[in-house]
Amino acid sequence: MDELHPKANGVAMMQLLRADKINIPEKTVQNVEIVLDKVMIPNRETTYWCLVKKLPDFLRNKKHHVVQFEPIIAPTSRPFVHHMEVFHCDTDPNAEIPAYNGDCNDAPAETKVCSKVSSLWAMGASTFTYPPETGLPIGGKDYNPYMRLEVHFNNPDLVNGTVDSSGMRLKIVSKLRKFDAAVMELGLEYTGKMAIPPRQVGFPLSGYCIAECTDAALPPEGITVFGSQLHTHLRGVRVITRHFRGLRELHELNRDDFYSHHFQEIRQLRRKPVVKPGDALVTTCYYSTLEYRNTTLGGFSISDEMCVNYIHYYPATKLEVCKSSVAERTLSDYFR
Repeated sequence: MDELHPKANGVAMMQLLRADKINIPEKTVQNVEIVLDKVMIPNRETTYWCLVKKLPDFLRNKKHHVVQFEPIIAPTSRPFVHHMEVFHCDTDPNAEIPAYNGDCNDAPAETKVCSKVSSLWAMGASTFTYPPETGLPIGGKDYNPYMRLEVHFNNPDLVNGTVDSSGMRLKIVSKLRKFDAAVMELGLEYTGKMAIPPRQVGFPLSGYCIAECTDAALPPEGITVFGSQLHTHLRGVRVITRHFRGLRELHELNRDDFYSHHFQEIRQLRRKPVVKPGDALVTTCYYSTLEYRNTTLGGFSISDEMCVNYIHYYPATKLEVCKSSVAERTLSDYFR
């Protein structure tokens, strides 16, 4: 038997039981790319880089649907690109947003309205295709034409000289599908109150989308969830979003009992749960801190932590974020 080359081994993560592959039935599809233009990746551990740009003219007068999005990342950039998000500047359709290309912390105040998630990617994810009955709305006379691309660079070794042109490719159709889709963020606010003690095997933290919130924001028929992306940083080892209707627990929205931050794919859900007004969603993340001596706090750096589930659903509502925060009193009592 031939011996393996020393470098010809390792671990590859994959989801064996997954939803069937979705094809795009439309014959005419247009591509729109929102990408950085040869940005020098800063030699610091954490950088959030923002690009604000205007959509092409063909999207100005007529509403379209995004039916697929995929990441554009050069092989030389993959070690540094932790995740990317494309946000819509959801404001007055005629408002002019200044073009920008730089550190997100220094972006003009006018770009703060560019916060509605349109598409997202994280390590381990690939192309995401919408089910044939729905698409993400984009364009039209009532749609502000500006978008913001946010790229999280992780450069712990402070490497110099890497030039990056990462971003997202949107595949767009002009014939509208039955439903407008949207993205909702579940989980915990990532602040310093999200504290994880050291030397823990699986420390749980939960974020709540409470019944009062869904009761006020969701349509009477509810929403259908068809996709889910779980997200933590280095210490996350398990994530689950549970679904409650009154005192009854329904089938969970998504769970990963062997979570890895290197494999954060957007999962097409085989079972498409319907979340109705008055339902509650509880997202719980478990963290392993056996190798850490200090408390880990919530935050934006990869050395901080997050607990998020981005769900893709239809029909679209105005509810973009349904999260909670750790109560200060609870935190004080725990560490007393």
